[in-house]
Amino acid sequence: STQPAFPLEDSEVILSFNAALGNGGLAGYEGEVYVHTGVITELSSGNSDWKYVKTAWGENTPETHLSRIDDDVYELNISNIREYYCVPSSEKILRLAMVFRSDEPVNGDSYLEGKTVDNQDIFATVYEETLNVKITYPVSEQPLVNPNALLPVCVASLEADSIRLFIDETYTTSTID
Repeated sequence: STQPAFPLEDSEVILSFNAALGNGGLAGYEGEVYVHTGVITELSSGNSDWKYVKTAWGENTPETHLSRIDDDVYELNISNIREYYCVPSSEKILRLAMVFRSDEPVNGDSYLEGKTVDNQDIFATVYEETLNVKITYPVSEQPLVNPNALLPVCVASLEADSIRLFIDETYTTSTID
């Protein structure tokens, strides 16, 4: 996840990684965790065309080292996205691309990897400073709940003066109530 919910190109972002989620490749790992990271820009041909990659695979640097916050929970603080990745101001950043990995190879020459549940690279959208709204909780697109059970919902917005919630086209509440 990211903090803020809507990271901007020229601003700070804190990346949080929960090793128990996704493919769980680093769950329970006791060593140091690093991120192999780059960006997807308007000049990328697709999600596999990472630009401005911070380090070679397996290279451990202070800039790509994650701080352990709790068991299986790590953070990386980037003070300015554009500066961190050295992206020219003329190029638009679309997404941060990441694979989290163990500090050393395990079982031969393979690193433990933290990826999505489908074993894919992890991406975080970088937003333009315009109207954006997203549901931040629940994190699953289809949460399992009992019919008529209360389901807490958290919503974040950028450049919105209010948010209104409708259920089946019936107004329920807003941030200005």
